[in-house]
Amino acid sequence: MKIKKIVFIIPNTRWFGHKYWDIYPYSICLLASIVRDQYDVELIDLNMDNLDFEKTISRLRASAPDIVGISLMAAEYKDCAHKTAALVKEALPSTITIIGGVYATSQPKNVIADLNIDYAVLGEGEDILPKLLDAIVNKIRFPEFDGIAYRNKSGEFIIKPQKIFIDNLDALPLPAFDLLPIEKYLKQTELFSHVNARKVPFAKLLTSRGCPNRCTFCDLRSIQGNKFRPRSAKNVLAEIDWLVEHYQVKEIIFNDDNLIANPKRAKEIFHGLIKRNYDLIWKSVNIATYALNDSILDLMAQSGCYQVTLAIESGSDEVLKNLMQKPLKTSQVGPVVKKAKQLSMEVAGLFMLGMPGETWEQIRQTISFAEKLELDYVHFGIATPMPNTELYKTAKEHDLLVNGFDVTNFSWSGYGRGVIKTDQFDPFDLEVLRVYEWDRINFATLEKKEKLARMMNVDLLSLEKWRKETRASIISRYTNKKG
Repeated sequence: MKIKKIVFIIPNTRWFGHKYWDIYPYSICLLASIVRDQYDVELIDLNMDNLDFEKTISRLRASAPDIVGISLMAAEYKDCAHKTAALVKEALPSTITIIGGVYATSQPKNVIADLNIDYAVLGEGEDILPKLLDAIVNKIRFPEFDGIAYRNKSGEFIIKPQKIFIDNLDALPLPAFDLLPIEKYLKQTELFSHVNARKVPFAKLLTSRGCPNRCTFCDLRSIQGNKFRPRSAKNVLAEIDWLVEHYQVKEIIFNDDNLIANPKRAKEIFHGLIKRNYDLIWKSVNIATYALNDSILDLMAQSGCYQVTLAIESGSDEVLKNLMQKPLKTSQVGPVVKKAKQLSMEVAGLFMLGMPGETWEQIRQTISFAEKLELDYVHFGIATPMPNTELYKTAKEHDLLVNGFDVTNFSWSGYGRGVIKTDQFDPFDLEVLRVYEWDRINFATLEKKEKLARMMNVDLLSLEKWRKETRASIISRYTNKKG
């Protein structure tokens, strides 16, 4: 087959009653940059443009691609991805469809069971997609490489997970931002989110992949591998230079969990930012609390860090060690929070309630611990059995999942729904506790409300409305179930 044109598509997350998810197009721009030397490449963001089914079909027919690559990072929007594939086949029946991202990697059988999807890329598309395209062009017999899933001529599912991951991330090119009206993305900040940008234009960066830790609730290892693979400080700083020079970026949001896992590299990045003196601010949306210390925090503040979100998870050392296998002790948290606040950083904390084996007293201990830390924002999530995690295996083996739970049905995702039931708690207990303690702690005083409104990028009136709607959602959910 001859391939002339490839279109990469981001599905519209508003379809089927879902909320709008502000998707930063880094992944598809990176893929486009990888293959643009060989093929004519176009990017279509159905999400940003809010295109409906009819307009999507018209846009596809006007583009007339030979290949359509569908990118989906959040599995809870899987129906939007499947609908996008169906629209591609309706508009252009002979066009080949490929889907990649977290959903494809974690649930390949679910993906290729859809006859509108020809191939799934499992893992890092920057390495796998060029091989797949080359195989299609040269009619190479499948499977000759790992990282793909498809149906053979007999209709059998062939699934070959990625085994070898990209080791040298510095070799990847800069994202092809020029293929989109990128200024829209760099200036669009979220509402009701503490991880939104404070200044615009802003950019999001991923400085590493993979994780050596074995947290039982996390699916990162199954998606990115168990080896920590950092970009060099020089490479990260070069991309920041490019963003400042070409797009006048004023803020960087670091999205990876392991920004400071290698302290030497982290310090090189922070020293580089200090030396450049760009008047640039930055934040980390999920930082490893156990890796923080006074010297790292000092450098972070000097280099422009104004907010950190600490992955704390529990107020019980027993839960952290035995149930979560997280390399953190509660005694480490207080000093980190205190130091960060002394440096005028905003500090948010992430906590998880309802692990299998966790007692009600330990859950209450986490609530109390979170409150005593005097964080600027506290987020309580419910332990969610993501596919391919130890948490899911444990819950399934001990018959703790609620009736009707299906790991391939992502309507439960988002860390706000309980699907685990033990002799200590059930979903109702966790969902009510989560919302009402979130409300009690975060909105305790006018001072806290005012700071939270600033962090969430809203006014006080909107903040109160959001607060009320969040409480009402629990009442509505269980009232509707009973009715």
